[in-house]
Order: sequence, then C-alpha cells, then structure tokens
Amino acid sequence: MAVLLLLFAIFAGMNVAAAATLNVSAGKLTAMDAPVDRCYSSVEFIPVTRGGNVVAVVGRGVDPACNGDIVTATLRDSSGTLLSTSVPSIPVGQPSFTVPFPPSPQVALSSVSSVWLTIKGFPLNRVFPLPSYAISMNDWTQAYNATVTATNNTSTLLPWGLSLAIDRAPLNGTPCATAGWGDATTSFSDGVLTATPIASAATVGGSNPTRSFTFCMERSAPPPAEDDLIVTAFDMLSNWGTGYNAEITIEAPNTFEPTPWVLDFDFSEYEHGIPGSVDSVWIPGKTAPSYSYSAPILTLTAVSTQHWISAFEPVQVRFGVSGVTYPDPDPDPDPDPGDPPTFTATVASPATHGGTSYTGSVTVTTNSTTAVPWQVILDAPAAYGVPAGVTVSGATLDDYAAPTMTVSGASVSASSPVTFTYAATGVAQVMPTGSGNSPGTTFSSTGGGQCNNASQRRSVTVTSTTPDWHPWQVVITPNLTGNLTIENANGTWDGTTLTAWGTASNWAIKSGTTRTFQYCIR
Repeated sequence: MAVLLLLFAIFAGMNVAAAATLNVSAGKLTAMDAPVDRCYSSVEFIPVTRGGNVVAVVGRGVDPACNGDIVTATLRDSSGTLLSTSVPSIPVGQPSFTVPFPPSPQVALSSVSSVWLTIKGFPLNRVFPLPSYAISMNDWTQAYNATVTATNNTSTLLPWGLSLAIDRAPLNGTPCATAGWGDATTSFSDGVLTATPIASAATVGGSNPTRSFTFCMERSAPPPAEDDLIVTAFDMLSNWGTGYNAEITIEAPNTFEPTPWVLDFDFSEYEHGIPGSVDSVWIPGKTAPSYSYSAPILTLTAVSTQHWISAFEPVQVRFGVSGVTYPDPDPDPDPDPGDPPTFTATVASPATHGGTSYTGSVTVTTNSTTAVPWQVILDAPAAYGVPAGVTVSGATLDDYAAPTMTVSGASVSASSPVTFTYAATGVAQVMPTGSGNSPGTTFSSTGGGQCNNASQRRSVTVTSTTPDWHPWQVVITPNLTGNLTIENANGTWDGTTLTAWGTASNWAIKSGTTRTFQYCIR
C-alpha cells in the first residue's frame, strides 16, 4: 500500500495543539481547511506512485451521520496548477482505501506535487497502519541536529517520509548550510520540513525495519530569563573546610515557556565562603551548563534544552569549589563613622545678565580633609529673577524645581574646593518697588523732554554703584504736561512724575554698566 505524509495534528475533533510535541504520530495527513460542517474536510497528501498511478492511502472512521465518500480528488503541480480531477467511488464504512489517478497523456507523474481530497465522514477514529516516527535532538540552543527515525517492524515494505512543522519551539529555526543527510533529502517551505526518501531507501520494513535522516537548524534563542531568575536554595552536599560541593535551586516564577537562561551567582551573598576556583559544574543525569568564574561571581549558562527553565520546571545545579576563604564576620564591631562632612555653597554675582537669562558661578567647600562626593541644594538668586530652567557645567544637575537646584559632584576636599557654573534661562523679571530710585542708581539727562522735534527728546543715562546685578528704576519730575512717549524702557506718567524701569533686554544693571532710554511729552 502507498503511504503518505501526516503532520502532527489531524482533523476537527483531534488535538491540533499536539503539533508541538516531538512524538510524531503514525501516518502523514495534513488538514488544510476547516470542514464546511462536521462531515466534510479538505486534506492534502504528498503523492507516491504505483503501477503507473498516483495513489493515496488513508484510514478513516465511520460517522453514522455521514456516508464516508470522497467527494473530489485533485492532482496539482508544485505551483498549484490543476492537473486533473477525479471523483472515485469509495464504499461507505471501508476502513482504508486507495485513490487511483490514471494519468492523461498530458500529465507526467513526475510533475504531480500534491493530491487534494475533499472527504465526507470525519472525524477519523482509525488510522491505517503506517511507519512510526521518533525524533532525537542534540541541542546547543543556537543550533541543533535532529535525527528522525521511521520504524516498521512488519514484513510489509511501506513507503515513508515526513512533513514536519518547524515553525514553533523547540524545532523552530532556519536550515543550516548543510540542511540534511541520511536516508532522505530535505526541503523547507512555509515553516514545514519535507523529507523525501532517497532511491536506495525508498521503503521501510522487512530487512530494513528503520530508516533515518538528520537535519541541522540554526535559530535565535529566546532572550534569557536572567531578570526573572531567583536562587531559592543553597544546600551543602559535602564540606572539607577549604572546599565543598553544593547544590543551588534556580527558579523563574514569571517565565511560563521553557527558556534558556544565564545566571550570575554571587558567592559573597552567602555565608559559605568565597571559592578560589570552581572545579566542576554538573546537573545529575543531564548535560552540564557552561560556566566561568571570576571571584566571587560564578556565571552559569544553559547550553541544552534539557535544562531550559520555566515557572513549572526549576533547575538544580551542583558545583564543586576549592580554595575557600571565609570573611571575618565582624572586623570592626563598633567603627567610628566620624562626623559627616559639611558642604557650603557660595553663589557669586551673575557674570552676565540678558534680562531673561543670566550666567553665574557657585563655589563648593567642605570641612572634609579627604576627597568626598558632594551635593548642595541652593536657590537661584531671587534678586536676579527666577529662572524657568537651569543648566550646569562642571557638576551634575540632579534636580531643578524653580527656584531650587540640587547639584552634585564626585569629589571635593577642604584643600580642593569645586567651582561650577550655571546658566539660567526663561528668567521672570523682578520689578523694582517703591517710588524712589532703586538702590545704587543715579541718572543724568539731556534734551528738553518735549516732543516738538527730535532734538527736544530727553535722553536719560542710568548708572549704578552696586557691584551686583539688580533691576533698576528711576523717578523723574520733568515739569511738563501732555502725553508720554518712551523708548528703550518701561514707564508710567501721571502728569507730574515719570517712573521708568528696564525692559527685557536692559533689565539689570550693576557698577560699570549703563542703561539709556529716551522720553518726550507732547
């Protein structure tokens, strides 16, 4: 009898999820479409030939509500082009049957790629005897070799081959440069590996009860579960003072699929001492993980699917160590921490002031005679306006919530003070208060102050004796009447007194600077 290829799952009513298992069911049948109702299903076979016919063999159960007929049978080539169609007559209830396709003169058997059947009478409950299949894997996480063995312990010689889903773990991957070898050749398409027996091993059974082939796949492993790993036990197996054998239990409570893993195990977190060397690592009955050791960290890496980890499968790793040293449990029971260092921040007057921005510097000193990390919290000088934002150079700005900035640095000592600079932006101007001149300001004026012509405009120059930047304001009594016109300054006029103060571009003043504006009254 000719025998065809079955993927892991069969039809409605059977467990499709079983496709991910490694135990391949007998037979090779692929359900391609959902049935129209419970009586119909479309299936595809990879064809074999016998006696000049393309044949397909399938076993099926008997559903009392369905008559069990094959409704249509179709031959197609590798591109899906229809070659011929037949509607064989199959007796109702027959447990197995053969579908012959007498080829027309236009159809070469070598061009036939698939046989499609629409069958009435599912779900199946019996399968015609076919070779059984088993898979063994040699897995290196990033690649593996898998050997597939077909077995038929009867004297009947049966065709064999396999279509294998490789689009899900643990078989998922891409073919190696040398994809397959042995009693079959392999091809890969749309997540399916197809194995075709070589001519010298076309059948299995009789004197050749097994046939096998091996294929190689490369894959990108799932990300290690390192962030989720926890060591829940550290058990001593034997201890001879300078060395010991121990076992740790590793769990991944938030990982629900089998996953490779890497663990940095820190001996310093336990009381069993720091090994000088790690002499061996093993898992009883399984492939050992790979490891490296740089005291006090032992790095363990899963290299086989045998010890992938999940919430349902913790891993227990054993190791042997030597050259163990034990730390003094209390080298200084009452150390004197001394007084914590203090820090002083001195804010210098802004070096520049642009109305809505300014720059300045801060010097940090400490009482510590040794270099220590430092942090200061200080307010941006309110007299110069409250910045919306601050940037710092020569230190780290940890936080700024107007007007308070928190700044830190790596090192300062009593003999090596630190100076950093800051730039304030988006400054809210501080308007001068009171009716007199702002502190330290004087002014002189030229011109008539009337608006009859340009020469009668009065020009006012403001100076300051104050060393720090500050907002300015002057009050003038020009003994004129009319409406005020003012340039390069803000101003108010009540008919007797003119009060003028700086604009955004000339808002601040200090000793050595001048501010000039013009006004006239018409």
